[in-house]
Amino acid sequence: MKTLVRGSAALALMMSVVSCTGLLKKLKGTEEDAGLEASVAPEIESELADAGTAPAPVALATNEGDVARFPDETKVADVSATLLRAYNVREAPPAGAVIVGLPKGTPVTQIAERGGSFLITFEDPKTPGTKMMGWVHRDAFSAVIQDAGPLVCPKGEIALFGDTPFCGKLCSEDKNCPSGQACKGQASKLLPSGKAGDGVTVCSVFHPHDAGAPAVVDAGKAPVVDAGAPAVVDAGKAPVVDAGAPAVVDAGKAPIVDAGKAPVVDAGKAPVVDAGTTPAPTGPAADVVAPTGGKCPANFVLVTKTNKCHRSCAVGATQPDRLKNCRNKNPLCIKCDKDEKKVCAEAQDQCR
Repeated sequence: MKTLVRGSAALALMMSVVSCTGLLKKLKGTEEDAGLEASVAPEIESELADAGTAPAPVALATNEGDVARFPDETKVADVSATLLRAYNVREAPPAGAVIVGLPKGTPVTQIAERGGSFLITFEDPKTPGTKMMGWVHRDAFSAVIQDAGPLVCPKGEIALFGDTPFCGKLCSEDKNCPSGQACKGQASKLLPSGKAGDGVTVCSVFHPHDAGAPAVVDAGKAPVVDAGAPAVVDAGKAPVVDAGAPAVVDAGKAPIVDAGKAPVVDAGKAPVVDAGTTPAPTGPAADVVAPTGGKCPANFVLVTKTNKCHRSCAVGATQPDRLKNCRNKNPLCIKCDKDEKKVCAEAQDQCR
């Protein structure tokens, strides 16, 4: 009997030792796992921090939002070139609004090409160190212009002259123009003699200034009211009435308040802000236009040297004051003809 008791006690002692050893191993393993997680966590956080947020694309030019782009234009691998004659840079070819007139010898970079016109970037003449962009015809890079012969235009278009001869559609309002164009272009009729005739308004690719994409109000996710867990009325213990036998109030089943489905606020469709159409400026937008019926618009004078109407810049005591009369982004106020009338010009040597 004593032997049996001693054997049982030894067995119990042995099991206790084994259990303690297993518990120690588990505790040690937990500590090792915690150490591993602590060492890995900073590495993960570092990698996430390095990933960061993708940087916003860098603008090609300060006026990039004003210049028309086309899905069928061909990208050019930043070709350095030099203008071989003075030329107008436009928002869209061939008769878009004039951005600035660049003189002969101006260095530019060709970045795209479409239908005989190049999209170029160049240094802003008024703000050195910043870039501008716009479209010029390929003739700007040729000292000698080859005669392409008579211009044959498709039905509905006529022969016109801007910086070069081209076919275009006359218009008096936007609805006269094809989709994607507006009645904003300025050109002259091309006469059979090859000279520029009366000034006319024509359809041109139009890029709305600073309208951007329609503004959409972000309604976010529909707010959900949290009804929480169903409310249960606690009947508690039955109250005891002092008179006689205790009266028991039958609470029945505890009433449950039906919260129903969580109400969802219908945000509706996100309102879209109508950017509208950019209003047309009053009077000619350019400083130099072709005469209409041999006459010039108000505040314009006919210059014999160029046979075009130039905006007058004679008002003002000083040259900076007179330059304020010109609308080109690179205004020029020069003297033309024998009477040295002061007019706005597209290039410094336009009257030479």
